[in-house]
Amino acid sequence: MNSILIYFYPLTFYASLFLLLVALVLFRRAGHSWLHIFVVTIFWLYGMLMVSEALFPIPIVEMDAASAQREMGEVLARINWVPFHYGYHTLGRAVFYEVLFNFLLTVPAGLILPYLFKLRKKRFFMALLVNGLGFEVLQLSISMMVKLAYRVVDISDVILNSGGFLFGFGLFWLCSRLLAWISRKFLS
Repeated sequence: MNSILIYFYPLTFYASLFLLLVALVLFRRAGHSWLHIFVVTIFWLYGMLMVSEALFPIPIVEMDAASAQREMGEVLARINWVPFHYGYHTLGRAVFYEVLFNFLLTVPAGLILPYLFKLRKKRFFMALLVNGLGFEVLQLSISMMVKLAYRVVDISDVILNSGGFLFGFGLFWLCSRLLAWISRKFLS
């Protein structure tokens, strides 16, 4: 079997930077503040880091039809529907870091998105859904496209990503209330 790996760097990295540059020029022409442009830049770079860590490298393997069918069965078999079930590694250090990584992965999104967009009820739940399910759906989709179980799709990751987003959103809400209180109390 012949195989290659598609890495985030350099092609996807440079394409992402080019798109960021175009977006920043458009934002500036639309009259957005430098602070808004800075936050967009930070969020974009954070998104690039998330994508590079959660989706890459992507394997491309040349295989016959029987092997492809067998691998598709493996892709579906590796979906973990049991929350926080890690098999024999339930209490290991690797599991701790995996849990921590998946929780912290989306905290910045919860902090930054409310600044960039007004997250009313419908948008908030859409952002929560995208942050919770997004990477797992992308990993499953890529696995099915390349016919190879290159990542494990795990309900625990969905829960932890959603929890990280909620935690970040809570921090944003708390900080914005604190700043409003300080502004009323000391700057009025």
